[in-house]
Amino acid sequence: MKVQITSKNKTKNPVDNSSNIYSYEGEFNMNMFTGESEQSQYLKSQISNIQKLTPILEELDLHFEYIWMGTFNNDYGHKANNFIIRTNLNNNGIQLFWIKYVTSNPQSGQNLIYSVKDDKLEKIQLSKWFNKYKEMYQLV
Repeated sequence: MKVQITSKNKTKNPVDNSSNIYSYEGEFNMNMFTGESEQSQYLKSQISNIQKLTPILEELDLHFEYIWMGTFNNDYGHKANNFIIRTNLNNNGIQLFWIKYVTSNPQSGQNLIYSVKDDKLEKIQLSKWFNKYKEMYQLV
């Protein structure tokens, strides 16, 4: 089953990967990144990104509320993690999806923000999205 992004756009659900050694779908909790949950062993590599995202989301009246994630062994036998984390829909009609996608090739991967407003999708690399907010939030 794909994850619905807009009325016309869907993306691959990381939970549905037949190679997964671990899958989770459910409500999002910040503890998933801090070492206080089962998911943190797979998400801890993204802790600096979640720390940069949080103040920006707060300013935009957004917060993460739902996660789909799947972890599998890549071609070198290391754990590789895919996830989609969805925010709420704010009063301006904006909703974000943070999408981390890798393949079995250890050199592959994308870290993206999907921004949806008025059922229109804008895709941007996470690093470029951070650059947009860098000065405003003094991100390193």
